[in-house]
This record gives sequence, C-alpha cells and structure tokens, in this order.
Amino acid sequence: MSKTQSFYQSILQNSTLVVKVSGKICDNQQSIENVIGDIKELLSTITKLKVVLVFGFGRQLDHYMKNVHQIEPKKVNGRRITSQDDIEAAKKISGQILIDIFSLSSRYNIRNFPIPISKKDFHRCQKKRCS
Repeated sequence: MSKTQSFYQSILQNSTLVVKVSGKICDNQQSIENVIGDIKELLSTITKLKVVLVFGFGRQLDHYMKNVHQIEPKKVNGRRITSQDDIEAAKKISGQILIDIFSLSSRYNIRNFPIPISKKDFHRCQKKRCS
C-alpha cells in the first residue's frame, strides 16, 4: 500500500463519504458503472467506510418534460421552478436511475449499498421567492 493510500485509508476509516454524481454521469452507462466500481474498490479497501451516493437527474428531467409532455422547463437564474408535473416526472426519472444503481451495486456485489430512506431522513425546505 502506498503512502497516499495509507493516508486516505486512515482519514476515511470509520467515516461517511458523500459522492455526488451529476445527471450527465447518470445518463452514461459506462460512467455510472465506473463510479460504482470505484465505490466498490473504496469499500473493499477502507475499514468501516459508509458511502452515500447522491445523484442528479436535471438533464433527464428536462428531456422527459420536453419530449413526453411537450413542456419547456421553467428556470430563473438557472434554478428550476418546480411544478406538480415536474414532481411527478422527477419521481419516475429518479426511480429509473435508482433501479440502475441498485442493479449495478448488485452486480458489483456491494452489500447494503442501497440505503432505505425514512421520514426522518428528509429536510424541511421553504419555497424560495424568485425575483
């Protein structure tokens, strides 16, 4: 093991690592597979490491809304103005991506990778006013 590997192993041991991947990565099978492979390697190398994978899907949501519902996404200063239609589409799109991630984690033999969520895991948010 190199000094660099040993250094990161000592820092990440008994930690939770949050990995955020963009919708662009989730849109490419090889890219998301590479991420899952890297997570597998980390989990097999670092003792008691927990990984939380957060994925984006804005690109997929925009595409779905344009092509399926013929609705142009509403954005102000790059921020999505979320409608009820967006929320329903987001459930569908995120569910599809989640199934792909679960499938890959199973193929890579990553145990306990999918973390079930519960009400306590959500944060309260307030509607932001756009000017």
